[in-house]
Parts: sequence; structure tokens; C-alpha cells
Amino acid sequence: MTAFDEPLPSAAAPSRSAASEWAVRRDLSLFNNALAVGVLGGAVTSVALPSLALITLKASPLEVSVLYAAQRFPPAVTALFGGALVDRHRKLALLTWGKAVGGILLLCVPLAAYLGFLSLPLLCIVGFLFAAVNDVSSTAGISYLPSLAKGDNLAAANSKMGALFSFTDAAGSYLASGLIALLGTSRAILADVASYAISALCMTRIRTPEPPPSARPDDSTLLREIKDGLRYTARHPVLWPLVKSNTALSLAMTAWDVLYLIYVVRELHWSPVALAVVMGCASVGGLVGALAAADGSPARAVGGGALVRCC
Repeated sequence: MTAFDEPLPSAAAPSRSAASEWAVRRDLSLFNNALAVGVLGGAVTSVALPSLALITLKASPLEVSVLYAAQRFPPAVTALFGGALVDRHRKLALLTWGKAVGGILLLCVPLAAYLGFLSLPLLCIVGFLFAAVNDVSSTAGISYLPSLAKGDNLAAANSKMGALFSFTDAAGSYLASGLIALLGTSRAILADVASYAISALCMTRIRTPEPPPSARPDDSTLLREIKDGLRYTARHPVLWPLVKSNTALSLAMTAWDVLYLIYVVRELHWSPVALAVVMGCASVGGLVGALAAADGSPARAVGGGALVRCC
């Protein structure tokens, strides 16, 4: 074989690499858009559900507190086994099924209103189950992101996702005001049902390979992994204080949400449309903070947060 007979270097490898990078970017875009659409629809439900309880069903303060507790309690339980469950299964599959099941649960509310069976116990059951499914789905989503963005790209992806979610959360509140005014409170929830269907559809189009779940010893059980996780968290010098502070903050914010909602609806006689508009204004603060942190600068992020507090 002469030198002229030797095979030339193949140009297929660079093209395959470029195609692979393009596919990952496409899947990351699908992932972000799917979750953002879910946030957009979720902002509608966050206004519609309490409005149905207070205005349509004339719920008492105690009943509204029960509804909020039904929505806040499941994450405290599912968080114990959610992480271990996600580690045992394909994260994208859990995320996709979580979106599909969440949409079906939300569909029960407008359907019950149409059939005349809407009640506070139904809202509590739907809120409880929806929060449990959503918590496992969210855990799977957080765990799946490193499969699409690695190294330095992961921090950038997190920042972009935060800004996108803050924007869609604010836009969702304004969307809620328009939909509630146009369709009514219960039928506006159909927008959230549609958002979950779109999210699930986008997830099914992601093609980036996901690493298989880690192998476990034969004697490993879900309960034992939960105990190991609790023991590790309780002994960690950073995680345990964060758990306690976040728990206290969550309890305080839940109490604030209940009191605020009852006050503006019962005392100030706000409509669901007015409530959605004000919630949209509050969400703008999250957008400013996310954009301030987009370049990874803590100083800009703190400055943005101070600006929001001053306003």
C-alpha cells in the first residue's frame, strides 16, 4: 500500500460530535420549556384553588387552613422516600409520569364543578395527591438536569432555568387574571391541565441517554436507604441547619399565605382577578433576583434582592 492508498482522516467524527452537542442542547431546551410551561399553568391553579374555596364554596378560615395544610403536608412525607425512589428508577420516566398524573388530578376540579360535585373535601384530596405527585416529579427533574448539562454548563443551566421559571410564574399570574375573568375560576384550571399535558409530551421527545440507576446491594431496601439519608442529614454541619431553617420558614410562609388570602378576600373584597394581578406583581421580584444572579455574581444578586425589598 502506498501513501496515496492510506485512508484519509475521517470527517465523520467531528460531525457526529457536533450533532451530539446539538441534540443535547435541543433536549435541554425541551426540558426547560416543559418545566416552564408547568410553572405557567401552576400559577393559574395557585390563584384558582383558594379562590374556589373562599369565594365559591364560602370556606371558613379553618377550612382554608386545612386546604393549605393538605397542599403543604405531602412534601414533608414524600421527601423522605422521594430521593431514594428517584435513585432507584429512571428520572425522566418518573418526571414524565408525574406530569401526566398531575394533569389528570387537576382535571378532576373543573369536571366536578361542571357536574355539580365540587366540594372542599374534593379540593383537599386533589391538593394532597397533586402535591405528593408533584414533589416526586420535581425531585426527579432536579436529579435529571445533570444528565443534560455537565460541569460549568450546569451552573449556567440552573441560572437560566431560574430566570425562566420566575418569568413564567409572573406571566402565569397575569394569565390567571385573564382566564378567570374570561372563563370563570374552575374552568381556568383547564389551562394548568393543558400545561401538564404539554410538559409530559415534551418530556417524551427527549432523547439524551440517561445513566442507569446505580447498582445496590441485594439486602438494600427503601426503608434502610431512608434511614441512612436521615442519619447523614442529621449529622451534616450544613444540611441539618438548612433543613431546620427551611422548615421554620415554610411554616411561617404558609401561615402568612392563609391570613393574607382571607384578609384580602373577606375584608378587602378582592376578586380572583385582582388577586392574580397582585400575585403577578409579587412574582416580578423573583424575576429580578434570578436575572441578577444569572452571571453568577453574588454581589449583583444581593443588590437585586435589596432593590426588590426596597420597592
